[in-house]
Amino acid sequence: MQKNVIQFLKLMNYSIHSECEKENIEVSQQELDDIFVWANRAKLAPVMCNTVLEVLDMNQEMKEVWKRLSMKSLITQCGNYASLRTILKEGEQRKVKFVVFKGCVLADLYPQYTLRYSCDSDIFVYERDKQEAVKILEDLGYRIIEDHTNPKVYVFYHEGNKHCVELHFCLWEDYDGPQMKVLESLQLDAEEKLIELDVCGGMHITTLGHEEHLIYQMFHMIKHFVLQGISIRYISDITLFINAYGCEVDWDSFWNKIEKLGYDGFVKGVFTLGIRYLGLDDECMRNKEQPDEKVLENLLMDFINKGEIKGERVANWQILGIMTPYLQGESEVEDTRWKRNLKVMFPKRKDLTDDYLYAKKFAFLLPVAWVHRAAKFWLKRIRCGKEWYSMEEKLDLVEHRLMLLKELELVKEHKHNK
Repeated sequence: MQKNVIQFLKLMNYSIHSECEKENIEVSQQELDDIFVWANRAKLAPVMCNTVLEVLDMNQEMKEVWKRLSMKSLITQCGNYASLRTILKEGEQRKVKFVVFKGCVLADLYPQYTLRYSCDSDIFVYERDKQEAVKILEDLGYRIIEDHTNPKVYVFYHEGNKHCVELHFCLWEDYDGPQMKVLESLQLDAEEKLIELDVCGGMHITTLGHEEHLIYQMFHMIKHFVLQGISIRYISDITLFINAYGCEVDWDSFWNKIEKLGYDGFVKGVFTLGIRYLGLDDECMRNKEQPDEKVLENLLMDFINKGEIKGERVANWQILGIMTPYLQGESEVEDTRWKRNLKVMFPKRKDLTDDYLYAKKFAFLLPVAWVHRAAKFWLKRIRCGKEWYSMEEKLDLVEHRLMLLKELELVKEHKHNK
């Protein structure tokens, strides 16, 4: 393991545990630059700021950069939580059950909750409350963002408060397929499993039960991991959540459900990294076998690089359409690279996105959809320049993700090749 990676993980560990004995770390300018890039990429710079200033030697200019990020998070999150309190109060008055998850539940576990940066507030509502929940947000001045909204998740934004709300009517959004059927059978959103918590300075919320919330977080991690890659902050979130609430999780039940979902290889990897580097309570592993060292290293570096292998792109969602069938459990991995590349360039009808509904409905239009996709790709490439992957870069990135998914047993090889 590279020295700068170990230093970064050590700083993370110091930062997320308030009662932690720290030691000074000597770093070169290049190592300091790497640590800043990784922390900023993971939105952990505000959380790590005080620790970094305490144990690393850096110039005043760099100190100010860290401090500005910390202050920006504090101001933004204080505003977001004030806005969320207003929504929850209005929901209580109108008898709408708002179920808050992720965000403030996880932020409350950090030494200073306002330093865990979150770009939005996630709220689940039951179908019976859908119409009134939408009306509450609109009455409070929120407006729906059509481009980011789908039938199962409405995205709202308040221009004055600069607050974004994702209103969920299904925990796994509008994804479909075999994996989602398994998630549905687990009834993570069952009303009788909901609990009450006081978080983030006394904000009273209704949220998912601890076991259900942990399973949901693993699905949420895997969703982003499969589709585009995720940051190392997810590991600190999981570590703090389990250390706080793990005693209330039925671990035999948890692992049974995780194995039913086919997520056990990935979860073992996440838990092992948490135990090894961030102080995660090893009770969660229950004597489960750890992944191979090479698999763990590949997983860790993918987290640190947030899935990128070609340099960061603003439009890091460019392979979503290609990877979605793998998330939904509808696609298997071919055994050779040239077959995998062909599958990317000439997808089957069932693997097309809804942009090509005409071909999904009428088989004879499939070649038209392939040409349509290619034309859209090249237009984007011309318009966006370096922010848009070249075809070679896109194929390399898909190959990288598929190999990780295979190592963690999140996808299956094509049946004819077994």
